Amino acid sequence: MLKKMNLIIIIGIIIAVFSCHSPIDESENTGNVNEEQDIAMAAITNNIKYLAPIFAHVVNQNNEILSLIKEETNKQFDGDYDVLFDAIKDKAISKNSMTFMELLNNANLTRNKNASSIENYVSSIPHFNLYLYIPQTMTRDNLNFSNVVVAANRYDVDDTILDYVYAYDQNGCETTLSAQEAPDFPVLVLGINERVDMNGKVIEHFRNKDKNTTTRYTTGGDFDGKTVHHEKLYAIRLTTDLEGWLAGNPEVYALYNFGGIGITQWYDEVNDKNKWYYRESRGTIFTLRNYLEYQRFVVSLKERDGGSIIKFTLSLRVNIKGVNVNLSVPFDIKNGDDSFGDTMVDFYHIRRQQYSLGRAYMKFTY
Repeated sequence: MLKKMNLIIIIGIIIAVFSCHSPIDESENTGNVNEEQDIAMAAITNNIKYLAPIFAHVVNQNNEILSLIKEETNKQFDGDYDVLFDAIKDKAISKNSMTFMELLNNANLTRNKNASSIENYVSSIPHFNLYLYIPQTMTRDNLNFSNVVVAANRYDVDDTILDYVYAYDQNGCETTLSAQEAPDFPVLVLGINERVDMNGKVIEHFRNKDKNTTTRYTTGGDFDGKTVHHEKLYAIRLTTDLEGWLAGNPEVYALYNFGGIGITQWYDEVNDKNKWYYRESRGTIFTLRNYLEYQRFVVSLKERDGGSIIKFTLSLRVNIKGVNVNLSVPFDIKNGDDSFGDTMVDFYHIRRQQYSLGRAYMKFTY
């Protein structure tokens, strides 16, 4: 991560250029790391909000673009209805003989002839993502709508308590949508992709069509199959939502640890609260022998929020006292995954023993 001073100066530039175009404050700031991250995420939120009405105008004025987004999100390159903007920004639109990016830039300059280019805004958003939300009353096999509301996801507030986001119709009119109550109409959500790693590559589990992926993340222990104990997760139930509709399906996973052995299991089917999901036949967590009566393992249940560290390069062209300055600076943002809780589990438990993790229940068997 950049030194504090550099990051604060960069964020100051973002806010000055993209928010209100006020002069850059060059005075020293002694804020801590968490404050810097909060400022960075607020700046990203502002830039997404700036882009949203421009996307709403371009997408709703060009049926070819809307069709492109429908087609690309239906491919589910990461297992959800997402598409990275980088993957479609240079697609040529035959009606206008221009690319998607060029149409956005034209619309941006129409709104403000002195505006910075769309590329500057986009480059400040790591893994800039388009998610096409469709209500359950509609089918993705026949997406015949011609207009879509565009929402700007927010990262200035933790998604567990996020209450609203800004959204724009085809005329650029601003409104707000509940972040927790899903709407009954299609919405194109601009935000950060949560299913790619820091290099923009889809996480291995979401590349794997076998949704029962289990990954050992440390070494050690006895996995030779000659065992007297096969520990399994029988069922799982969430008691709260850690992610609203804006980011698509949740990415629920568990971390198991026993004597230095680490296991990660993903649970793609778990997406609604207060519902039991049964998976006894989905495979073993631990296969161990010669274990002792007092032995236990630890389980922690989480929902992925884009990984613990996001790396990206901020590229800006700013005018300081009449002089144009080009900036291209890499830096990190730490964005922790949300937790449903954790607990310790005895190997000597009854069959289908239920444990509370705080905001979820898990039943184990063997």
